[in-house]
Amino acid sequence: MTANLCSGVYFIRSAATGTVAHVPGHHKPIVGSVLDPDQAGSQLFEFKKIRDRFLITNVGTKLVVDLNGGKAEDGTTIVAWTYHGAENQQWRMERVGDEERFFSTSLW
Repeated sequence: MTANLCSGVYFIRSAATGTVAHVPGHHKPIVGSVLDPDQAGSQLFEFKKIRDRFLITNVGTKLVVDLNGGKAEDGTTIVAWTYHGAENQQWRMERVGDEERFFSTSLW
C-alpha cells in the first residue's frame, strides 16, 4: 500500500536511534548522523511526487537519493548522485502497519 506522503522538505529520521540521513558529499553513501542545525542543508531532503513515486533531493547538495549502479541486490549502497532520471532514483513510500518506510525502492 502506498503511503499518503505529500511533496515537501523532510528530515529522514531513524525510529530506532533518532539519527537522521546525512549526505556527506557527491557520490558518497548516505549516512546516519546526529541532527545538527549547522549541517541542516545536508540533512534535509525534498520529496517531489512524480505520479506514484518520489524523487528525493538533498536540499544542501542538490544531489538525489540513488540506488548505486541501479542494482537490485541486497546490500546495494544508497548514495547521493547527480540527477539522471533513471528508475534507481525513483522511490515509493510504502505503509507498513502504522509506520512509513522511507527507503523502499520501486520494483523494476
